[in-house]
Amino acid sequence: MILTLILIINKQHNTGYL
Repeated sequence: MILTLILIINKQHNTGYL
């Protein structure tokens, strides 16, 4: 799902993965 992908990307940005 697109919503799940956005959530994962947002979490990665918040923790500093990307």
